[in-house]
Amino acid sequence: MKVRLVVLSKKLLGIYVLTFLLTFGCNQSKDMDNKELILRHEAFPENLELYSKLSKISTDGYIYNFIPYERILCKDSLVCLDFSNGMLIYFDGQHFPNLDTLILKNNRIDWVLNFNNLRELKLLDLSGNRLKDIGSFKIESLQNLVKLDISRNMITDIPIEFFTMPNIEEIDLRNNNISNLPISSYSHSLKRIVLSGNSLSNDQVKEIKLKLKGVNVIP
Repeated sequence: MKVRLVVLSKKLLGIYVLTFLLTFGCNQSKDMDNKELILRHEAFPENLELYSKLSKISTDGYIYNFIPYERILCKDSLVCLDFSNGMLIYFDGQHFPNLDTLILKNNRIDWVLNFNNLRELKLLDLSGNRLKDIGSFKIESLQNLVKLDISRNMITDIPIEFFTMPNIEEIDLRNNNISNLPISSYSHSLKRIVLSGNSLSNDQVKEIKLKLKGVNVIP
């Protein structure tokens, strides 16, 4: 009787283990087939290389100061990256040629590279970082950009080319250290610009409003 119970127990255990492995494998496969990877206060999964079909990576509270670019093999399929509220110190755009949305708000970024590679980008959010000099970032080369948010940084000068990007509709510059904004021309697509929280005088704001006719200028 005891022998039969032991044999039966082993069979049941084997069935249980097989069921677990099959279920785990199926779930893992489904996860890898998902179009979106969401991380909350955690690192990337160890098997990140197997996520080959992602179109969006979204994080909140990313705990590292760098992105493991070499492990992300879905670069061509990614159209949205959201690394909000983390500890990133820089970003390299050369790895993601098809992005249309890039959200990097509330990090520690003071430098970005190869933004001229992000030719499909429509929304760029760099708010709440440590940016100072952005003239070398080549943001003005983003010809499809519609919305630019660089608020809550330490920026002093804005390249005038920002205002002539052909598809730009909204630029948020609030809460920086801007004391001069020499706008000579602007794109007809521009609809809204936010200037509050800078070092611009009332007379400067009035002059900007006169130059940007038809644009909603928020002082």
